[in-house]
Amino acid sequence: MSKDKGLSEIIATVLMIMIVTVLGFSIFLYGLGFFTATTSANNQATATGIQSLQERFVIIDVNFTVTTTPVNNTIVTAWVYNYGSTNEKIVAMYLNGTQVSNVLSTLIDPNAALMVVGNVPFNVTQGIPQTIRVVSSLGNFYENNYGY
Repeated sequence: MSKDKGLSEIIATVLMIMIVTVLGFSIFLYGLGFFTATTSANNQATATGIQSLQERFVIIDVNFTVTTTPVNNTIVTAWVYNYGSTNEKIVAMYLNGTQVSNVLSTLIDPNAALMVVGNVPFNVTQGIPQTIRVVSSLGNFYENNYGY
């Protein structure tokens, strides 16, 4: 009988070691997946931040074309120069705080200028400075006042 009792203790010890090992390995894999996902999200955020810091663009000229037929309308044309090291994607333009409609997403290569065109449903008054803001896909913007 003492022989059976000793064998039972060995089996119980081996089973306990196996259970603890499997549980420990499971917790390790769960933690590894969690930290991998967290690290990946952090790396993505850092890369986006770096790209945002590399964006450099400026409005070099603006033209306003006022039309009255069939309705009051102002066509806004802005020439944007990209002097940064990355491609710029212009996604929005604002005139005096009003979003300019019909502005297509425009991709500007480094060291190049491109025309961004849109319209607003009102006439621009001559002699009053107009505030133009151009916004990139990463949220950076350039804003300046231009006369008409």
